[in-house]
Amino acid sequence: MLSRFSIKLNLIVIIVGALSGVLFMGLIAGYSAKTSKNALDDFKHKELFLMQTSNSLKNSISTLITTSLSAGTEGVKLQLPPELKQGVDKDIATLNTLSKEFESKEMEQLASNLKTRIDSLFENSTSLNEAYLSGNKDDTLDALDGFNAVSKKAEGELKKLENLAKTSMDNNLATLEKEGQNFVILISVSLIVFFVLGIAFGYMILSSISAKVQKLGNTMMKIATDL
Repeated sequence: MLSRFSIKLNLIVIIVGALSGVLFMGLIAGYSAKTSKNALDDFKHKELFLMQTSNSLKNSISTLITTSLSAGTEGVKLQLPPELKQGVDKDIATLNTLSKEFESKEMEQLASNLKTRIDSLFENSTSLNEAYLSGNKDDTLDALDGFNAVSKKAEGELKKLENLAKTSMDNNLATLEKEGQNFVILISVSLIVFFVLGIAFGYMILSSISAKVQKLGNTMMKIATDL
């Protein structure tokens, strides 16, 4: 079929075909890179933010428990820094926002439970401190039991959040890895297909050129013989 075209046109076809293949590969690489970047940005925004919020809540609860118990044992009035409660409220609000982005009812429930437990912990820390300062041993023991019970519940909810965050991160890391593997497979298959088609097409064009050269040679020989 290609033998009907001139050698110049066949060479143009080869160049155009090669450039088209390069352009196609570039488009695939660009699309895959954009997809990977979007997935990575989403991972940074959601997963790392979730881990950061979880760690922040953990530190806040630890600070609240340590400060409350220290004030009681030292017999001084409990004075919690205002930013501690503000930080907790901010982290809970962040969890609620993330639960909508993750579309996770479990995370939404954990945020609600943590708010209830931590609010109760703040209230119990005040009661515990008052019991310590009163000097009444029974009141102190009762307040301490209540404080410990609420602390364990808060830490239990926090542990659930940490497990949820870890599971979500592991799943998204697996997704990123799979997308990377799919990209490698797509590029490999495209290269193979392009290579095979290039060889086949090149063979057809070279055969066409060879046929034209042979035809030209036969024609010249015929002319020489006639002379």
